[in-house]
Amino acid sequence: MWHKSHRNGVWSPLSRLRRSFGMAESKDISFTSPPAAVQAQRQLEDARRFLDTGDASKAQEVCRDLLGAHPEYVEALATLGRAYLAEKNHDAALPCFLRASMLAADDPAILTDLADIYFYLGSHDMARQTAEYVLTLSPEKDAAYAAHLLIGRVCHHQNDYGAAIAHLEQAKSASQDTEDAAFLLGLCHLEAGNRKEAIATLTAAMKSGLPALEHVDALYRLSHVSDAAQAKKMLKELDAFEEEAPSFASEEEEQRFAAFRDFARAALLGRAGNDEDAWELLESTNSSMGGGFQEAQQQLRDVDEHIIQRASEWIYAGAPLDDISEQGPLSLFILGLPSSGKSTLERLVGAVDGVAKGFDHDLVQVAARETATSNGFLPLNFPGQLPTSAHRQFTKTYARATKARAQGAEVLTCTNSDLLADLGRIAETVQRMKVVFLTRDQDDTALRIFEQYFADGSNPYSYNVSAIYEQFEVYTRLSDAWAEALHGVCLRVSYEDLVSDPQATLKRVADFCALDASDTEIPDLGDDRGCAEPYRDKLDRARSGAIAPLSGWAMPEL
Repeated sequence: MWHKSHRNGVWSPLSRLRRSFGMAESKDISFTSPPAAVQAQRQLEDARRFLDTGDASKAQEVCRDLLGAHPEYVEALATLGRAYLAEKNHDAALPCFLRASMLAADDPAILTDLADIYFYLGSHDMARQTAEYVLTLSPEKDAAYAAHLLIGRVCHHQNDYGAAIAHLEQAKSASQDTEDAAFLLGLCHLEAGNRKEAIATLTAAMKSGLPALEHVDALYRLSHVSDAAQAKKMLKELDAFEEEAPSFASEEEEQRFAAFRDFARAALLGRAGNDEDAWELLESTNSSMGGGFQEAQQQLRDVDEHIIQRASEWIYAGAPLDDISEQGPLSLFILGLPSSGKSTLERLVGAVDGVAKGFDHDLVQVAARETATSNGFLPLNFPGQLPTSAHRQFTKTYARATKARAQGAEVLTCTNSDLLADLGRIAETVQRMKVVFLTRDQDDTALRIFEQYFADGSNPYSYNVSAIYEQFEVYTRLSDAWAEALHGVCLRVSYEDLVSDPQATLKRVADFCALDASDTEIPDLGDDRGCAEPYRDKLDRARSGAIAPLSGWAMPEL
């Protein structure tokens, strides 16, 4: 072995060896003090021990000292990042894992942590791309499970339930510890309309031992798809589960648990035939929660009036000119209030060859944000907020996004009713689109809305029966205004016609979209007509409340 000392910036192999063990550049090699590599490993073990015992702050301190001496120590970077994650400090963890991934580009554990941070910070495409790269590395089962689970979470967030189900199934097959994947898989089946699969998956997930909040969330979801016999059985399970008195990390978690529990119990009581107790619990639960949404309800009224006025004054300029190179599928927007039958109609239309179900996708908003940021603007959610000069770019961006999502289908459905506010501008910037407005018996719709817990804070009117009926008037006025303004773009379908004669309804919608549905097999759509019959007098009494308008609040400009 040659061992010349440092010369012209080059170290000999022996000199490199001495440096790596923290020895002086001397002929006298001494091992009386711990070599640097051994000392670094001990410090890393200390940091991990602090992290395992819950002292994330001390773990961070040890890792920072360690990285001060060894800035490219990958495991120290990863441990520091995980210590930040233990405190939910994703912004601080991000540079740690970015640097670690630069030094260890093919480490599945580091890349899955990085992908998880991307997801938490809202960079869903980056999260998916990173997790997909992990899968190309033929990772061990734990890393494969984490990657498939993360992709499933991204797809669920983007309402791409078919893709989410595929990845979550693979996650379950990659690991035995699959509670997270099973719970999310059950939710995806539920959103996709796969009732039997949802019940089986969520029931199995609860038996395997879900955390308390997810367990009661699953019971809440199942309460809305259960029959009388299932409801009675689930009520007993809910009683037994509640007796365990679970503890929570925060007051917010405890409140969410109580809301899921009470809404689930009310729905189950109703389906089990105990209408009086169901209504009493619904009223008390909604009343206790609605107090926190009164201001939002008042604000919503002012917003609604602004949107209706805008729609009634809209002068439709027509769809944008076709650009064959960028043309996407026909966008079929199925819009209406919650529980009005949007998903049922989508299930029917989705049975036609050449139709891809987009569910509640937000590709309009995503394309608007991408267009805004690429032009140096603040992130914006609707094309109506973009300057005219950016409309063409939005058109192309949205077409690319829908083409990728539809995967060759001629039509892509969307049930995202947030789009009602900007429907005029959407019609002028989306090349090919049709709109179907859903209507339903108001009492049936009101009951089903009143039974729901909107955990994300959306639909603040749902906790007040009077406010729910006000929304029926708002929706009717708004949909009528858009239908009059957007000639040839809109069609109205009732839930009652949809369920009573699905074949005729399908023909109407298929003809409207220039689709051939002649050989389509009609799927099971269920029948929820008349669900409010035992509650009509109660709903009438509850409608007496009124909401005063809130002054001094304005709708953001579109």
